[in-house]
Amino acid sequence: MRRSTSTVLRLGTIIALGCLLSCGGGEEPTASDSSAATTTGSTNASNPGAAAAVAPTKPATKPTTPGAITPPAPRATVTTPTNTSQVAMTTGGPRFVLMEPIIDYGDIHDFEKRSTQVAFVNGGNAPLNVKQVQPTCGCTTVKLEKTVFAPGEGESITLNFSPKGTGQQSKIVKIHTNDPKKPITNLTIKANVLGTANASPRTFRLGKIKLGEPYSTSSIITAEDPRYVPTSVNVLGNISEYSQATLTEITPEGAGNRSWRVDLMIPEDTPWGWHTGSVNVRGTVKTEERVFPHRLSMGVNFSVEGDIICSDTMLRLLLLTPGQQISKSVTLTRSGDLPFEIINTKVLGNGANFVKVTATPTNSERNQWTLTMTGTAPDQTMVMQGDVEIITNIPGEDRINLRYMGNIRKSR
Repeated sequence: MRRSTSTVLRLGTIIALGCLLSCGGGEEPTASDSSAATTTGSTNASNPGAAAAVAPTKPATKPTTPGAITPPAPRATVTTPTNTSQVAMTTGGPRFVLMEPIIDYGDIHDFEKRSTQVAFVNGGNAPLNVKQVQPTCGCTTVKLEKTVFAPGEGESITLNFSPKGTGQQSKIVKIHTNDPKKPITNLTIKANVLGTANASPRTFRLGKIKLGEPYSTSSIITAEDPRYVPTSVNVLGNISEYSQATLTEITPEGAGNRSWRVDLMIPEDTPWGWHTGSVNVRGTVKTEERVFPHRLSMGVNFSVEGDIICSDTMLRLLLLTPGQQISKSVTLTRSGDLPFEIINTKVLGNGANFVKVTATPTNSERNQWTLTMTGTAPDQTMVMQGDVEIITNIPGEDRINLRYMGNIRKSR
């Protein structure tokens, strides 16, 4: 329902912060956009002619003492009123005024979540259309049901934040509008994410594994928060059909931090080709407030090869645009430089109607072949993936699969 300017000015705008000093963060450090690097209470630089939006000064975040455990913040939110009457109305079309361009959550544990109401107002003299609110990381989701706002009318964007990774982080949410002077406004999210548990190594990059031979590897999990306890482990992805993982506590006597070993076993019947997945360790963190669930995910990738060795067991098509011509090649070589034949190739998966694969010997000895995928990316946004089935005359490797993957996106 449309609200009048006077009503909005009387009501003001409520920005809900998830915590006083502990709040949520992102995944990787990202340089803040200069247009969003505005501290609370300063003049909104994205809106020339607007007066400063007055808000109470926030206390500085206390530095975290190494090894100290910061208790999670209460789940109740704290509201900070901001008077929208401080926004000077302008002419020349709609004007998007973001009342709080930086949301700084300070310290937050990686098992916590935050929900914030981020207020804005149309400070122009024409209807404002919010076309898109676009997070730039998977740790953030947004919600805005209404998209068109009359002059002087305001609303709040719901920002839900689930931190990933650890350390000082900065994320951007891009807000696309019909503001003629600034069609994109950046909302910056800052946080210092406190880790609960650490895994070494964090990713199982196993390289090449010999076909027909079992393989095992391990990772050590160390609790950075003494309240953390892992409860189960499982394998996800295409490797889940072949692999299994176990969890064993290995805390040395008298150690300050508990530790566990995750063993990953890959059996001898794992088929030829590229394999990916993850080892997920689920656990809990028991606080005075509640028991929080926790998940630690460790990526896994490896290639199983035998007499046939491939330059890359995946055709990596990477980022494509609709209608783009595809041409990607790999080479297959037989160990010992022995000759072999590729009898047939067949494309499987959702790219079968758009590409084909041809096999050509690279020399007269026929001990090496080039496989080339050609075709045209479909005119739609999609992930194109599947297998190339290869029929050879080598016993035990007479039917092998080469994976392919490409992400088709329309250019902006």
